Amino acid sequence: MMNLSALHSFQSQLDKLSSDRHHKAGSSCETGLRLCQEALSQSPPDSEKLKQAVKLLLNAIQQHRLNPEPYQAVAIICILLEQWQQAIKVVRALLAISPQDAGAQALMQYIHTAMNGGIPETNAFEEPSENLDADIHQLLHAIFKVEKAIKTSEMNSASFALLKIEFEHVLQSQQNITAQIGRLESYTDTTPLHFRMKPILEKISRCEQDIQVYTSLFQCQQQVIQLQKEVIRLYQQLNADENLSASTEHHLENILDACDHIADTLDAHEQNGFSIGWVEQPYTQLTLQIEQLQELLDKPRILVPAM
Repeated sequence: MMNLSALHSFQSQLDKLSSDRHHKAGSSCETGLRLCQEALSQSPPDSEKLKQAVKLLLNAIQQHRLNPEPYQAVAIICILLEQWQQAIKVVRALLAISPQDAGAQALMQYIHTAMNGGIPETNAFEEPSENLDADIHQLLHAIFKVEKAIKTSEMNSASFALLKIEFEHVLQSQQNITAQIGRLESYTDTTPLHFRMKPILEKISRCEQDIQVYTSLFQCQQQVIQLQKEVIRLYQQLNADENLSASTEHHLENILDACDHIADTLDAHEQNGFSIGWVEQPYTQLTLQIEQLQELLDKPRILVPAM
C-alpha cells in the first residue's frame, strides 16, 4: 500500500504537469489570438497568418481540451475563411464540452444562417410560438451575454468578432419575436407584449451603439498601427539621408494631425465609460516613436561649405 508521503509526491507531480500543460495552452492560445489579430488588421486578411493561428490554437486545444477560448477562436477563423463544414465540426466539439455555451450556440446559428444564404430558418406562415414567453427570456439572456462582453476590459479582434456574432443572434431572436407578436395582433390585444418589449428594444439599441463605439476604437487601433509603420519608415529614410528633412517635416505634420484626431476620439470614448487601454498602449508607443523622429530632425547637421 502506497504511503501518504509517496501519494503526496505523485500528486504534486501530476499537478505540476497539469499546470505546465495549461500554461503552454495559454501561451499557444495567446499567440494564436495575436496572429489572428495581426491577420485581420490587413486588407484583405492575411490567410497564411490565419492558418498559422489555427495551428497554434489547435495545439492549445490539445494541451487543454476543456478551455473553450481556442475552440471559439478557431471557429471564428473558419467562419472568416468561409470554411463552413470545418467551423461546424469545431463548434460541435465546443458544445460537447460545454453544451450550454451561449457563444457556441450563437456561432452555430450564424453558420447555419450563412449557409442558407443569410436567410434565417423561419416559416412566415407558422402559428405564433406557444413558448413566446420562453423566447423572450432567452432573448434577455442573450442580451445579458452581449452586455457583459461589451463591458470587458480586454477586447481583441477575435473576441470582438464573437461579440458581433452574438449580437447578430440577438437581432435575429428579436426579429423572430417581433414577427410572432405581429401575427398575434390579428386576433388578440398585444399591447402588454409591446410594453414588455419596449425596454428590451432599448437595451438592444444601447448594445448596437456600444458596438459602433468598439468599431470606432478598432479603427483607431488600425490607424495607430499604420502611423507607427509610417514613422519608422520616415526615421529610417532620414537617418540615411539628411536632405530629406523638409519632406519629413511635412509628413510629420500630417501624422501629428492624425494623432490629434485619434486622441480626441479616445478621450471622448473614455469619458463615456469605455476602456481604451488596449488602444492607448500602442498610441503611447507611437508618441514615443514620433519624439525620436523629432529628435532626429532637430539634430544639428554639419554644413559642408560650397566649393
